[in-house]
Amino acid sequence: MLNGNILKRCAAVIAAALLLAGCVLQSPEPLFAEGDGAHALAPVAKSYRAEVYENDAWKRQNGSAIFTSEGNHYVMSNSKDKDVMEMLFVELGKARYVVQTQDHKQSTDPYIYFFADVRGDGIYLAIPDCDKLKTLPGVKEEVVFENYDCILKGKPARPFFASLAGEMKDWKMRLVPEK
Repeated sequence: MLNGNILKRCAAVIAAALLLAGCVLQSPEPLFAEGDGAHALAPVAKSYRAEVYENDAWKRQNGSAIFTSEGNHYVMSNSKDKDVMEMLFVELGKARYVVQTQDHKQSTDPYIYFFADVRGDGIYLAIPDCDKLKTLPGVKEEVVFENYDCILKGKPARPFFASLAGEMKDWKMRLVPEK
């Protein structure tokens, strides 16, 4: 299970729903290098408000997420404190990305992975649920399911992540550009 600090920080920075779903897809080492990153947010905005889909409606969360481009990744900060997280958006095609991030304060924490779908009205986020991953074909060859964790083996290729992104049905969070 991930350290509670990363769950709290991601929840505070992006929104409560992002990582509170339980276990997340993770790896002890980064799977993608700086050169793999793409400027996914450049055409959209720099500052976003988070919304979570609950009870058939989008509900605004407190605070804002600010993304600053540095090289091929983004440094995400928030309007509440000075904490930052680096986020590497790796293109999977059709404006869909796998996002790799790690808590800077807890550099021994694993890298975590989730999906972003960049649309005209914002960035939709989906977190792969470990229970759902267990049921998908070909996943057990790439992921170790240990207790409540789902840990990537080796370095799966982009087609593996593109396949997982295609299975995501619950885009329960979005980042809406602020004006």
